[in-house]
Amino acid sequence: MYKAVFSFTSIWLYEARTSEKLLNTSIADKIVIIPILIFFFMTNCLLQDVLEVGDNELTYHWKDSDGIEQSVDLIVTLDTAGIISSVKEKNVSTDKQLEDIQASIKKKDNTGKFTTMSNNDEVPYKLNGGMTSSQFVNTHAFDRHRFLKGASSTCSRTRYDKDVGVKSLRMYTVRDYDEKFSRREADNSTATYYSKRYKSSISQSKSLDYINTTWHRVIKIDGVEATHHPLCK
Repeated sequence: MYKAVFSFTSIWLYEARTSEKLLNTSIADKIVIIPILIFFFMTNCLLQDVLEVGDNELTYHWKDSDGIEQSVDLIVTLDTAGIISSVKEKNVSTDKQLEDIQASIKKKDNTGKFTTMSNNDEVPYKLNGGMTSSQFVNTHAFDRHRFLKGASSTCSRTRYDKDVGVKSLRMYTVRDYDEKFSRREADNSTATYYSKRYKSSISQSKSLDYINTTWHRVIKIDGVEATHHPLCK
């Protein structure tokens, strides 16, 4: 698992202590604060299995408390030891742009907690949904992540629980995501990752080493759903 070099508490304390100073500083001085805060949201949910060594160009998306989607382009650099060495924004050139980003993030989460879950966070029920192929987007997702009697859900191979409405999970995760980011892949396609947390576990649990996760992920490639699975977190 990759390690962030900033803690959640220190980020929020640092921002609080410097908020007054930010009003009178230049864009060059302010530019450090916002990406660190945004990066915290990202690393705690999605990036652990996606980042590569070197520079990673990502677009981070979020919905503020008014339900309006916002985004910012980031360059996240991972060193050879698996440590985040820097986070920078792209295409932010004015004080107003930076202030708008900061205000929007505070709208998303003004309590200091990681994620504000949306209204559709109950796990949808579907009899045998976790083992019904028509609930899955394709055979790859079905073969790899379906409920299988006697098996367990692990980080290397997460599995849905037996009576989970997989199709509804997919729809809610994209429509009412908690976290979303996109990146350009090596083949020049754009992969978009949606993540949503539910109130109870969505994964299969049949042994002591199982992964009991409340998180779900959907991945789209160039706007087309490619796969989905319980997210090991």
